[in-house]
Amino acid sequence: MTNEERKGVIEALAWDLVACAQRPPIHPTTAAVLRLLCVLRVVPFSVFTGLLPCDIETTRQQLRRLMDQGLVERITIQQRGCTAVAIYALTADGLRLMDMWVMTREQLLQALNNEIKKVQ
Repeated sequence: MTNEERKGVIEALAWDLVACAQRPPIHPTTAAVLRLLCVLRVVPFSVFTGLLPCDIETTRQQLRRLMDQGLVERITIQQRGCTAVAIYALTADGLRLMDMWVMTREQLLQALNNEIKKVQ
C-alpha cells in the first residue's frame, strides 16, 4: 500500500469524527486509530502499521496516549510456540466516547446537506 493510499484510508476513517466538529479538534491519525478500533473491535499492532502513513514509533505513541486516557487497552496474547501478539481494543469508556462521536450514515448525510445549503 502506497503512502497516498494510506492517507486515503486515514481520511475515510477520520471523516465522521471530524464531521462531528469535535472540540478540541482530533488529529486525523488519532481519529483513524479510534475509528479502526470502533469498526474492527480488536486490532493487532501490525494492522495499524500497515494502514497508517506514520512510522512505528508514532503509532505506538498514539496508542500509548489513548491508553493513558483510558480509551484503549492493550491485550497480549501468548500463542503456543510463538511470540506474544499485542492487540488493541476500545475500553468501555472508549466505546461510550465513540458512540457519542461517530455519526450514523443518516446524521452524516444530514450534516453534508446542511453544509451544502449554507454554500448555496
